[in-house]
Parts: sequence; structure tokens; C-alpha cells
Amino acid sequence: MVDDDYMETGRVGRTHGVAGFLNLRSDNTTENLLESGIVRIRDRQGTFFDAEISQIVGCGDGRLVRFKGYDTKEKAAALSGALIFVRRENARPLGDGETYYKDLIGLSVVFEGSSVGKVINLIEGAQSLILEILKCDGKKVLVPYMKVFVAEPDVKAGSIELLNGGLLE
Repeated sequence: MVDDDYMETGRVGRTHGVAGFLNLRSDNTTENLLESGIVRIRDRQGTFFDAEISQIVGCGDGRLVRFKGYDTKEKAAALSGALIFVRRENARPLGDGETYYKDLIGLSVVFEGSSVGKVINLIEGAQSLILEILKCDGKKVLVPYMKVFVAEPDVKAGSIELLNGGLLE
């Protein structure tokens, strides 16, 4: 299980070569990942465990990662498709107007000054992230996380404003 201190930061792809390297897709910097030392992994079966990053190298436009104890192609293949989690303090620092996706879950959804529901899940959509909202009446709706539909979230206040009430139907 991942506790509140951990945040998803990337995904491990296919193996690369025979020395245990895997393709790395992460929004975190190489420095932040290496400083993390131990990261939390969720494998394809949903099992969580800790692993130590031993090396990250550039490869073309991407990066490759190798974990301690997974130094062969066969061992590394077990991690293919796994998610990587880091402690919040090791996550990429936010820029102005940015929010960690994890912080959107649990926000109260407000429309015209009234709470109409709560964000309960995030779904990767084709054009944007999708907010799954549990309305006050118990029904669920999906709202694209786009400026035309929702305002910037106010994480400190615990809310996000819905700009189009028609999305609640």
C-alpha cells in the first residue's frame, strides 16, 4: 500500500539491453529520483515493495533506469509496467499554477457557491485528465480537467470550482 507520504511519479517500460536497464517515463528529474534512493514500486499484479535505484542514464530522447538487484534483462523484466512512487519531498517541485494530481482527490467540487460533490478518482483521458466526481446525490459524473470546465484548484481551501453546471447531468 502507498501511504499519503508517497506520490506516483512515473512508470517503468520495457527492458533495454541485457544489463537490467528499463525505459523510464517520469515527470520527476533524474536528480530527484536518485536523491530519493529508495522508491516504492507497484508491480503489474498490484504488489507494493521498496526498490533502490542504482542508475539512471540518458538514451536518445528518453531515460533508462536500473534497480539494485535487477541487474539482468530477465530480472528487470519483472518490473516492466510497474509504477514508481516517491516521497512527496522527493517529487518534482511545482511551478506556478501547478498541482500534484494526488492533491485533486478529495477536493470538494463547487458550482455557483454550493458544494455539489467531491473528486474521488482521476482517469487518464485522450486529451486531458478526467475528474471522477461523486455528486451529493450519490451519482458519479466525469469532468475533463480543462480550464474551460474547471477553475484552478484551491488545494489549501480543499475545493475546485466547476464552471459548467451542465456537466453534472
